[in-house]
Amino acid sequence: MNKKLILLMILLFSFQWTAASADSSAAAQENANEVYRLIPGDWGIYNDGTHPVETTKGFNDALKWAHEQGKTIFKVPEGTYLIKKQDPKLWLDTTARINMVPNMTFELDDKAVIQKETNGFAGYQTLHIGYGANNVIIKGGTYKETRIHMTTP
Repeated sequence: MNKKLILLMILLFSFQWTAASADSSAAAQENANEVYRLIPGDWGIYNDGTHPVETTKGFNDALKWAHEQGKTIFKVPEGTYLIKKQDPKLWLDTTARINMVPNMTFELDDKAVIQKETNGFAGYQTLHIGYGANNVIIKGGTYKETRIHMTTP
């Protein structure tokens, strides 16, 4: 009888341990499903400070896709990302900035740099959190601008 009781306790403990493991694995999987780790090459993004048009478009496409997939954290690896300058013919060029999506944490690696393409505009946007982009968090990295200062005679 003692052997049966011990065997029953072992089975019960084993079942509880397996269930607890499954719960923690499910929670880890759920958290992993919320995170999108950007792979720059998959989106035509350059992390060497070149190709601003492709890089800017790639960021916007990747952010939109991540949002549509239910991701809530967008992680950007180290590198220098050049963001396109505004088209001088346009009063507002929404393709010349990273456009944030709602319910997203935009998290740059500590060695990631978002840099605006050299330009002579008095004002411009590198990253835009516009109407409807609620619950946005910006973390990490460095944001830089390079402006050509022009003087008139």
